Amino acid sequence: KTDKLECSYAVCNEKRIESLAIQHGLIKKNLKYTSLPVSNYLVWSDKFENELSESYAGCKCTPIGCAYFDQHFTSKKNKSDLSDINHCNIIFLPVSGYSQTPMTEVVFAFHICLKYIKEHNDCELTIKPHPGGDYELIKKLITENEYPSVKLLDNDVELDLDRYDIVVTMNSTIGIESAIYRKPIIVILSSMKMLMVADYINYKIGEFVTSYEEM
Repeated sequence: KTDKLECSYAVCNEKRIESLAIQHGLIKKNLKYTSLPVSNYLVWSDKFENELSESYAGCKCTPIGCAYFDQHFTSKKNKSDLSDINHCNIIFLPVSGYSQTPMTEVVFAFHICLKYIKEHNDCELTIKPHPGGDYELIKKLITENEYPSVKLLDNDVELDLDRYDIVVTMNSTIGIESAIYRKPIIVILSSMKMLMVADYINYKIGEFVTSYEEM
């Protein structure tokens, strides 16, 4: 929610104009979804409709699927070869740090990834910041810790998951895309209470990590 959006919805409601919201990322039961001013929230599935219902969203919710993820099922994919785990290509895809997962979690995950690549220098680490994240902060973290071998991708670089063996992320929908591409997923967060993507773990498409030792 933002002030501009609130005003736009208020005008629509006053003039009885139907307004729509479209799901962009993961939705989890949360007070921020309570009493939404939108007329109809278009969500990916029944699961997210239930999450909004349990948050007392107070608006109509319509499951419509997700065309973005659907298109990936038709593309050719290369399954990761992890026969030599000590020589793998890892990509870290953090969240923005400005949503339900705070920036402290992003920094926490960064330090684990950077320490891992320092101790396993036969592996390669690529980092692609979230489009809505702090690119300069991420660049600073890499520079301060003197990791010249870590590759930092620009925001406008198109992501090609087939180039990587393992995907490291947090509470991100990139895990869904990674699963479609049959890429092993590692989710890094400081504790289980921060986890919003339990399905990644429950359906055994990802491993949950809270420390360097577990990584």
